[in-house]
Amino acid sequence: MTTIAGLSAKKKNAEIEKYINALSKNIRYMFSSGLHTVSVKEELHHVENYFEMQEMRYAGCIFYFIEMPEELEDWQIPQMLIHTLIENEYKYGISQGHSLMVLIKASVAVYDGEDMLLIEIEDDGKGYPEEVLTAINQDRAQQKEDGTRVGLWSVKRLLELMYDRKNLFLISNVEPHGALNQIYIPRRPVNERSMEYMDEQGIR
Repeated sequence: MTTIAGLSAKKKNAEIEKYINALSKNIRYMFSSGLHTVSVKEELHHVENYFEMQEMRYAGCIFYFIEMPEELEDWQIPQMLIHTLIENEYKYGISQGHSLMVLIKASVAVYDGEDMLLIEIEDDGKGYPEEVLTAINQDRAQQKEDGTRVGLWSVKRLLELMYDRKNLFLISNVEPHGALNQIYIPRRPVNERSMEYMDEQGIR
């Protein structure tokens, strides 16, 4: 709403219409999410829409690149998985007067003896605090009461619920500076709600 108000004050009607359209798509996608999967291609489509929406708010602050082999586009992943981590970039990665580069990369990797989709999201920001690395990677604590890093915890918990595994989400820092998120996605989830169930619950 602040963004729309700012654009209105500058009488940028075309930009307001563009922002509202992007925001509407983002909200619909968020409200259709749950314990179910979508293709990587669909998830990235909505992630790019989110980047477009945020560009009007943080012009020139984030530059992103996506490396997605065509043969992996149909791999099913939990909805909002990548989207949540990109939201985290805007919440913690942007600092005044500095730009941030974000790379989203997908590949197939052998992990725990099976072929999985590996999604890597890397930035060149300041990296994760040591306590966050320890908490997420070693599962030593739940999220803080103030909601700090709630996006990371929601990704971790979502993967645990859908795949009955605790080792699918890892975070680290990279040299000389930056953060790396690695998510391993098995071919099929163990627990998933169908889209028909979601429709019946009135979520979509």
